[in-house]
Amino acid sequence: MGITALLFLCACGGQGRFSGNADELLQAYLEKIEAEGYKYTVYHENEQEEDDPELWMTSGSISGPYDGFSGTVYVQIEETEKGVRSASLGFDADADDRNIDQINYLAGSLMQICDASNGSGKTAAIRQAKAVVAAADHAQNYEKNGCVYSISLYSSGIDFEAILQSDNYTLSPKELAAAQGRAWSDLGLSKSDFVTDFNAILSDYGYSLKDWNASYGELDLERNDLLAEKPEIFAFAHKAGFVDGALLLYCDGETIYRVELVETSNYAFYLSVESEAKLLISYFDAAIQKEPAEECASQANDLMEQISKAGSLTQNGIAYSYKSDAFDKIFTVEAAQP
Repeated sequence: MGITALLFLCACGGQGRFSGNADELLQAYLEKIEAEGYKYTVYHENEQEEDDPELWMTSGSISGPYDGFSGTVYVQIEETEKGVRSASLGFDADADDRNIDQINYLAGSLMQICDASNGSGKTAAIRQAKAVVAAADHAQNYEKNGCVYSISLYSSGIDFEAILQSDNYTLSPKELAAAQGRAWSDLGLSKSDFVTDFNAILSDYGYSLKDWNASYGELDLERNDLLAEKPEIFAFAHKAGFVDGALLLYCDGETIYRVELVETSNYAFYLSVESEAKLLISYFDAAIQKEPAEECASQANDLMEQISKAGSLTQNGIAYSYKSDAFDKIFTVEAAQP
C-alpha cells in the first residue's frame, strides 16, 4: 500500500468518509487517477479567498492520457481550518462521446475518495457518477452517507461538485468569526426571554412565533453552511392560519448572537419583512425603546429607511443589515463590533 493511500485511510472519518485537508484529498485522488495516465498541474495551493476569508482554495488542472479525456479538467478544492468543504471538477466542452466514460470515471473516482462506500475501481466509479447524472435528470442532487454530489451541463462544459459531510468543515460561531478576522460577541439576550417578549409584541397584530415545520416550505440556508450549529427557525403565524415570513435565531447555548428575518412569500398579509424589521429595531434599540409608542414607531421607520438605502448600519451597539433583491429579502441583527 502506498504512503498516500495509507494517509488517506488514516484521514477517513466514520463509515469510510474522507476527513482531512485539501492536500490529503488531492494526494489520494491523484494516486488513483495517475495509475490511468492522468497528470496534474498545480495552480494555487491553500490560498485564502479574498471575499470569503474563512475559506482556502487549492486549484489546478488535470490532463488526460492519449486514449483518455481529450480536454482539460479544472480542479478546485475549498476548505476551512477544520477540513475540506468541497471538491469540484470542471470539464471543457467536447462533443466527442468517447469522453463520457472518462468524465464519469474522473467524477466517480473523486466520489470514491470522498466516501469509501462508493466502491473502488473504474467500473464502480463510472456507476456512481451515473447515479449523480440520473439525479440531475430529475433536478436533484445525489446524497449518500452525508456527502452531496451534483453535476451540471453548460454550453461551455460540465461541472461536477462533491460537498463533504458537514462535520469535516463546519465551524462554531466563534471559530467562524475568528476565521473571518472579526470579533465575536452576543446580543446579551437569552432565547427564552426574546421569544416570550417578542411574542407579546406580535400578539398586538394577531401573530405569534411557531416552530417551523415542513408544511411552511423550505428555507435556503446555504449562506450559513459553514456554521456547525444551525439556527432555530420560527414562523410568523397569524391566528387566521397564514404565515408571513420566518425568524431565525442563532444561539451559543441559550444566548442569542444573531437574529435573521427571511421573506417566505411575496403576498404577506400584514407583516412583511420590512414591518417585522421595524419591530425588531424597536425591540433592540435601547434609545428607541424609551420613546413613547408613536415616536418609537416613527424612529424605527426612519432607521429602516436608512438601512435599506445603505445596506447596513450600526446604532446604539447593534449592527443591522438588509439584503433585498429579486431572489431574497434578508434582515439581520447582530451585536456591533467592539
